[in-house]
Amino acid sequence: MYADDMILMSESIQGLQNMLNTLSGYTEKWGLSVNTIKTKIVVFRKCGKISLTETWIYNGKPLDIVDHFCYLGVLFHYNCKFYITQNHCAEQGRKAMFIMRKTALSLYLNTVTSISLFDTYVCSMLMYGCEVWGVRAPNVEKVHLDYCKTLLGVKRSTSNVMCFLIFHLHHFVTGTTINHDSESHSGKEFVLAFPDGSRIGNLRLYITTPVDGTSFPVRIKTPLLSHTNMNVIVSSGQETVVEIPSDLTVSDTSKSYKSILVQAENLIVLFASNMQADSGDSFIVYPVEVLSTEYVSVNLDSKNGALESMTAIIAVNDQTLVHLSLPVGSSVTYNGNTYTFGSQFSVNLKKYEIFQFSSEDDLSGTTILSNYPIAVISGHQLGNPSVSSITTKDMILEMLIPWKYWSTHYIAISNPVFSSGDGELIRIFTLCEKATAIIDKSGVHSKININPESFYEFPLALAKSAVITSDKRVLVSQVSSSKPFSGSKRGDPRSMLPAPLNSWLNEYTFSTPGKSKGGSFEHGLVLVAYSTSIGTTTLDNMSLQPSVWHTIAGTNLKYTALSLSEGDHTLKCGGILKCWGYVFGIGVYEEYGTSIGRSFTKKKTPDANFMGKVIIELDVIDNQILFTTPVFSTTPKSRTECGKMCFLYSCTFLSFRSIDGLCYLYSEDQTCSRTVESSDFRRYHLRK
Repeated sequence: MYADDMILMSESIQGLQNMLNTLSGYTEKWGLSVNTIKTKIVVFRKCGKISLTETWIYNGKPLDIVDHFCYLGVLFHYNCKFYITQNHCAEQGRKAMFIMRKTALSLYLNTVTSISLFDTYVCSMLMYGCEVWGVRAPNVEKVHLDYCKTLLGVKRSTSNVMCFLIFHLHHFVTGTTINHDSESHSGKEFVLAFPDGSRIGNLRLYITTPVDGTSFPVRIKTPLLSHTNMNVIVSSGQETVVEIPSDLTVSDTSKSYKSILVQAENLIVLFASNMQADSGDSFIVYPVEVLSTEYVSVNLDSKNGALESMTAIIAVNDQTLVHLSLPVGSSVTYNGNTYTFGSQFSVNLKKYEIFQFSSEDDLSGTTILSNYPIAVISGHQLGNPSVSSITTKDMILEMLIPWKYWSTHYIAISNPVFSSGDGELIRIFTLCEKATAIIDKSGVHSKININPESFYEFPLALAKSAVITSDKRVLVSQVSSSKPFSGSKRGDPRSMLPAPLNSWLNEYTFSTPGKSKGGSFEHGLVLVAYSTSIGTTTLDNMSLQPSVWHTIAGTNLKYTALSLSEGDHTLKCGGILKCWGYVFGIGVYEEYGTSIGRSFTKKKTPDANFMGKVIIELDVIDNQILFTTPVFSTTPKSRTECGKMCFLYSCTFLSFRSIDGLCYLYSEDQTCSRTVESSDFRRYHLRK
């Protein structure tokens, strides 16, 4: 009890009712009263609906059952998680920050005073109740970091470490830390696992370095087993291929010590492959420093019941707790227990331990949450997408991208190297409620909605492209179909995660990570670039050879397929503009494909380049939905001024009402906020 607020807690229905009866007798004896309108019941549980027997009364009046309750300013949710509380603190703190920032600008306050104001005025809201909800709150930390970069007048891509230095120099301590984002997919430490295929395969690592004029050792070992421990030398301009013992694959739903740790003295780029007879796939491996705690599994449906979807999770810290939420219609059996949608499915892992879960069901959309960062590799033993009219199957594998690096603008491209056959299956995933996306295929727009623990899928015809724009962060995957290539070679299913536009780079070092078990591969690169930069883009320091370039409707982007020799390659995009691509290889009844890399620094999408125009407002996402938690509101009277305010405060999108000029500004963190219908507002992305 605190002042006139009281909480009653019980582990049983009858126990709580007995407490209410006792309280009723006590208040009646002493002439007190309880406000039953403000009295609420929260049934703490993992998920699911309340049973009909879970009802409580007080003095003959039934009490309301709610999903969450605010006690002393801290929101307690029925699932015992504090995401809503943390989001609320971040939203309140960001609102306070915008108001304070506006005042500071008008008064021309110096940096020291501005930091002191933030410490006094904003931190109290950001950190309220942190003794209860903890300090692992990226959304709260992001408010701190955004203010630091805004105050310093630097780009969002500026090193977080440098910004933190300034704050520490001014004794600005919030009690939380902000992770330093890696610049790209290169790194010095990696962990991975090889999910088992349907056949015995050749496991390989492909190592290159983006550092010119150097050679250095790379150590590869099984950290939990006295099995593999080797050192190889990696040199610039060369691809180092390392054979991994085939008995290090992970089978079925199980825990395993067969993780592989790769440590280098300098920056490397790492790919891996599991190549079997007439099957196999390759995937890019991301460094430990960019791993995180929230993922969604990307798998495929089994056309053959004996073959399975599979996802391997590797811990990089001791006492790692992983929670899985399976999608509707799927089940996983582990240690004699069968888990389905809504089940409480959790496992504990020690450092470098693997947990793999598999099923004959499509596990796509499984939510994977952990208390410490994890690596996740997902796929299918032998899959074939629904868009494929040919029945041949292939293994698909890909290392998953953490939710914190998902984005809102993607380009999906079906490989134009093929002249006939089916295209690709595109899927869109989200962790936000009621995410809305616009899909533009050759100028034909369609608007769709996506929800967590599910996905939206659509076919993409051969050699075609699709522009995907969403109002909330999403992940896009694409799986190719079986189709003829040339002679005995045939493209088979392979999985790939396209990089969003705001994660493209100016330069890539990559491998052709595929060696056929029974033949040879035709290697290639699907490249997408800005049309104005094609003439200055180079591959291995050579200008691009003349080829057929396909235009992406509504943008100034083009894409093509280029032939590659086996080995190490360097791609440099022209000028300051960026590009991206995926490497592929086609063999006899087998195909691999994976991204050539990406940035892991959160940056604003270069929307002006993307659309080839410089304008204030972007695509109208909708004119029916209004988010209920803006970080700032103002009445600038015109849409242009609203856009300028959004630019000034580095917001992600805005809502504008033309009747009275009301303008709402939103940050990226608000993209998962609750929404209401409002036909008066139109919502825009800001194109800077």
